[in-house]
Amino acid sequence: ARTTAKYLEKELGQNVVVVNTTGANGSNAAISVLDAANDGYTILFGHQGTLFTQAAGSTPFSYLTDFDTVGNIITDGSYTLVASKELGFTNIQEMVSYAKDNPGQLRVPANQGTVSAYTFSKIQKALGIDLKEIEGSNSAAEKLAAVLGGQYDMFYANYNLLKDYVANGDFIVMGAMGEDVPTMPELKTFKDQGYDMICLLYTSDAADDSLRV
Repeated sequence: ARTTAKYLEKELGQNVVVVNTTGANGSNAAISVLDAANDGYTILFGHQGTLFTQAAGSTPFSYLTDFDTVGNIITDGSYTLVASKELGFTNIQEMVSYAKDNPGQLRVPANQGTVSAYTFSKIQKALGIDLKEIEGSNSAAEKLAAVLGGQYDMFYANYNLLKDYVANGDFIVMGAMGEDVPTMPELKTFKDQGYDMICLLYTSDAADDSLRV
């Protein structure tokens, strides 16, 4: 959002201020925009994961009919599943082997009716494992802190958020869930490691198979 804001300021000749609004899986932010004056000066920056909340019937509005869509900013294939270093895994194969021997033991943040729950359902299907889905943290930053604090064992997020913690050894990369990212050749995808899943967030592309988010 902040990167986009810099370019919008040049295009619009106006200051663009980014206001973080968390809670209710994006609904709080959406409501704040709907409640603002209809003068073009308040816009919502988010991603298509919020549509899962709407599909679950958890929003008192429609992203599709109550908003005018301005455009699609970015397609992000860098979302990466990581595990806490405390688990001792060094790769995804060790994690899968442990999960199969200990079904329902590995804890992940997955609030029902949201993109996280849907994505983890696809991860479990692709890897052939059962995870313990726990309701709780919403934002990626909250989930990151919760994994560091021992509340969860694994979670996924944009790699830019994770890379410093990976470099420090706090998180072990299980795999990037999207397609190969040319600027991040060190990231092995699920596909590269033999698991049939591709997850692309922030994209308007139509789904073309059952394991694509």
